[in-house]
Amino acid sequence: MAEKGTIRVKWVRSGIGFTKHQKEMIRNLGLHRLHQVAERADTPSVRGLVAKLPHFVEIVGEKPASAWASIPEYKISYPSPAPQEEAVDSQVEVAAPANDEGPRSSPEAATAPAEATAAPDHAIEAPGDGPTGGTAEDVK
Repeated sequence: MAEKGTIRVKWVRSGIGFTKHQKEMIRNLGLHRLHQVAERADTPSVRGLVAKLPHFVEIVGEKPASAWASIPEYKISYPSPAPQEEAVDSQVEVAAPANDEGPRSSPEAATAPAEATAAPDHAIEAPGDGPTGGTAEDVK
C-alpha cells in the first residue's frame, strides 16, 4: 500500500529511438522493464523527472488489491451420518442359475470357453441374403 508521501510511476513506452540521456532518467526513476511500476517518494525532484518524461512514464493510482483477498474463506464440513433405521427385509436374494447342470466344479470347466451364441464376425453372406441382394420379398 502506498504511503501518503509516495507516488507510483509506471514505464509505458520503450526508450528505443530516444536519447541516452532520457533512458538514464528512466533508470534513475528505478524502472528497469517496460510496464514496471515503481514506488518513489513524492518530492519535487521525482516530480521533475516525471514531468521531463511524459511520453515514457505515467503516474498510476493505488496498487490493486490482491484477488485472493476478495475471496471469502469457506470451511468444508461433512454432514453427520443419519441414524440408520433397522430394515427387516433389506437383504437381496440371489437367484440360482437356470441351467440343469449345476455349478461346474472341475478345473477343465473353469477354463472351457463359453459357447458362441452369435454368428462370427467374418461370416460370408450368400447372394440374395440381406438388403443388398435378392428381391423385395427377401428384404422383408
